[in-house]
Amino acid sequence: MPLQAPTPDASDDSDKTILPDLSNGFTQEATESYTLRIENLQAQIDDIMAKARIACQPFKDDMKELKKAAAEVGFEKKAFNASLRARRLKAKAAKASSSLSDTQRWTFDQIELFQQKIPLPGIE
Repeated sequence: MPLQAPTPDASDDSDKTILPDLSNGFTQEATESYTLRIENLQAQIDDIMAKARIACQPFKDDMKELKKAAAEVGFEKKAFNASLRARRLKAKAAKASSSLSDTQRWTFDQIELFQQKIPLPGIE
C-alpha cells in the first residue's frame, strides 16, 4: 500500500502536520523526541567545546611562540612539528597499551608483530 500524503490533524490548531506511523515502528512523536534530545545534547557539547577553545587559546599562542623560537635557532619547522606529533602519538599508544591485562598485552604484542609486515596506509 503506497504511503499517502500527510494531512493536517483537524483537532490540532498548530502548523504541525501529523505523519502516519511507518511500518518499521517509528512514529512522528518518537522521531521528534529523539531528534530534539540529540540536538539539545549536541548544542551543549558545542557550547562546552567553544569554551574550551577559548580557554586553550593562551596555551596555543605560547606553543606558537615556542615553535617560532625553535625555528629561529635552527630547528627545521616541518621536521620539528613531525617529531612532536610522533611523540604525542607514542605517548597515547603507550597509555592505551598500559591499561591492558597480561593476556591482552600478549595478544596486542602478537598483533603488532604481524602488523609490522603490513605497509602503513598512505606511506610509500
